[in-house]
Amino acid sequence: MSGKTAKGQTSFLDEARVVVSQTLADYQKQTEDYVPRILVREGASRQEISESRSYRQLGMPVPEQMLIDHSEITSFPRMALIGNAGSGKTYAVRHAYLGAAETFLLASDTPMPCLLNLERHLSTRRGIEEALDRRYRDLFGRLSSEHEPGCVLFLDGLDDRLRTEPNHFDFVNSLLCFLADHSNQLSSVVLACRRPYWNPSWVAGSEPPWAVYHTDFLDPEDYIAILPDPATLRKFFDHAESLGIADLLQLPFIGFDLARRYRRGEELPSSRQEWFRQRIQTSLKGTERDQKRAEAPPLDTLLIRTQFS
Repeated sequence: MSGKTAKGQTSFLDEARVVVSQTLADYQKQTEDYVPRILVREGASRQEISESRSYRQLGMPVPEQMLIDHSEITSFPRMALIGNAGSGKTYAVRHAYLGAAETFLLASDTPMPCLLNLERHLSTRRGIEEALDRRYRDLFGRLSSEHEPGCVLFLDGLDDRLRTEPNHFDFVNSLLCFLADHSNQLSSVVLACRRPYWNPSWVAGSEPPWAVYHTDFLDPEDYIAILPDPATLRKFFDHAESLGIADLLQLPFIGFDLARRYRRGEELPSSRQEWFRQRIQTSLKGTERDQKRAEAPPLDTLLIRTQFS
């Protein structure tokens, strides 16, 4: 349980809330354009997805949890979130972290959220536990004795990490061993990985079992968050069809960007290549603040564009 301390000392809960609250501003900025999504169980067929959508529309439970709401990510003891580039994995993970953080700041009997980018926050010289303690000021190591609800752990960027690892198996094995060694502290784990790097055999037969969902499915209704008026939404779809770019609407990162442009009354590109060229130009200009300060846009903003070339 979250232990009490002597008068004048700071409790674990007080320290943890300060650390977690300091992460909110950045992640809120990074997810301000987040569009709520429906996640699909990996392996679900088109027919199962269609039937599950019908159940949801009727307000009925979805069989075998073929579809879940994005807010249910942390409802599983272990969740692997996979998808292709630009499908929204990182957005979903950061949004879920924000939700867990806001809950933690309000309720003392909830798990402390920790988010680690396995490529950026984990050096080759440090293990995962050391990286967590470094990022969260040694609080992770105190969880077992000072905070009974434990931790909900978000791990992003596994694919980026594996690109730099000489042996994928060794790294994944060390990661899974870490999770097993700290299973009593981890109420929930969310692991995000790009589809080409994901290997289902990694988690086969694991205890607790892993639920594997993906962000590749895009329901037309997902666009309602950006274009809530049905008539406007229909005109957007028709306009994309007339330009020959309707297939781009199946790609969340590109499709949502096109919907926002349409909402602002901007002209839409006539091809994927044209969209990419325009995004690069926008990124190179940077934000209004970048321009005022004569600064270049963040490198990760530019790098993400290269994933769609």
